Amino acid sequence: MRRRLTRSVLASVVVNMLAVPRLGGQATQPSDQNAATFAVASVKANTSGERDSSSQNTLPDGYAVTNQPLRGLISFAYGVPLFKLSGAPDWVSTDRFDIDAKSDHRITGDEKLAMLRTLLEERFKLKVHRETHEGRIYALVMARGDRKPGPNLLSTTPDCGAIVAARQRGEPLPPVQARRDAPPPCTASTSPVRFRASVIQIRSFAGWLGMAIRETIVDQTGLSGWFDIDLTVSQEPSPKVPPDALTAASATSIGPFLEEQLGLKLEPTTGPVDVLVIDHVEKPTPD
Repeated sequence: MRRRLTRSVLASVVVNMLAVPRLGGQATQPSDQNAATFAVASVKANTSGERDSSSQNTLPDGYAVTNQPLRGLISFAYGVPLFKLSGAPDWVSTDRFDIDAKSDHRITGDEKLAMLRTLLEERFKLKVHRETHEGRIYALVMARGDRKPGPNLLSTTPDCGAIVAARQRGEPLPPVQARRDAPPPCTASTSPVRFRASVIQIRSFAGWLGMAIRETIVDQTGLSGWFDIDLTVSQEPSPKVPPDALTAASATSIGPFLEEQLGLKLEPTTGPVDVLVIDHVEKPTPD
């Protein structure tokens, strides 16, 4: 059975992915004794029974999540999609936590990830290692011979890196001419059938798409720069749309929508598949 991401978890991962470009499979090393740490951090189990979660990963001096499974936190901290985590006990996916961590100074996105990894290793006794094996992957390529993008893949001029840096420094954002109904720059929004993102790179979209269909996707479009993306995976009236149409999609079922709306397609191939293996983890001691 395909493991499904809830809308709240998928949306949280998408925002994290866009705001901190390291997410998406780049290697990160476990922290050492000299690693940066948050000045103060509160970790509490959330027993509300609610399914929705939220995160504040763009805070200039900290990181906060509410009602987040530990699996999502590990995914974000180590830059590995959820489906590429292995070896975790069941409670890592089911138990939820509230975390409120603060630094005593402004921190960059990379510093925040390093601090979060240290927090997970100290409070949850987390130990991990990476493995790589040959397996099935998909190449995201242009669908048309003339390399013309689809109508919902629109080039844009703002630089998301500059926008994220300004947010982290608490400075005014560079001016952006937002398209109608687009999410704020460098963010994305999801619904059961729709993905929309503003000012992102194609490699980030490939990372999101891989998380949605639980496959390794590599950007081979050759497209550079920044884009606004709007992808809908059903043409049926909304009352008839399955509630999990987006997160239950496959490379085959999503193909026609990718080609028609974005001018892209997925080609199956083989290549290295990276996974993060959880060797040890414990439930934290209550604050």
